[in-house]
Amino acid sequence: LLRNERGGATGDVTITDVQPAAGSDWQSFQLISGPGRTLRDGGVAVVVARGTCTGDNLALDIAFDDGTVLTASAGDAAPAPSTPQPLRVRAEQGLLWVTAGKPETRGLEVGVYDLVGRRVLKVQAQGSRLVAFLRDERGRPLANGVYLVEVKLRRADGTVVRELRKIVLMR
Repeated sequence: LLRNERGGATGDVTITDVQPAAGSDWQSFQLISGPGRTLRDGGVAVVVARGTCTGDNLALDIAFDDGTVLTASAGDAAPAPSTPQPLRVRAEQGLLWVTAGKPETRGLEVGVYDLVGRRVLKVQAQGSRLVAFLRDERGRPLANGVYLVEVKLRRADGTVVRELRKIVLMR
């Protein structure tokens, strides 16, 4: 999951190329989505690749139209910022449960994205806990599958910490 955090109207960037990074262990590589996707200011995109690998290094180089190249791997594509207590995200019986650990968290904003980067749910709550129905913006239950959950924790001192988690829905 990539997020454009440049800010401002000139912050838009387009993914122009995705390829195995130097030294990666990709034996074969097929891109499912990514190039051509424009990330508006604050927008997100998911780069999905499929293939075979001879080792553990699944690094990708992701090129943008402004010349920037981001190298992301399975281990560091979405590093989790440190939080005072572990963030817990789980999906059970059609509900999304988010717990931020310590009461110093003043609010949560949660976005749920499908694997092509489309936001299917956005919810907010005061405090350090959130429970929400796993339904899309039209009120329909989300389909079985894998979803990415972006959690923004607003702390008492005004700082915002972002973390990314994965959930699997099975009914």
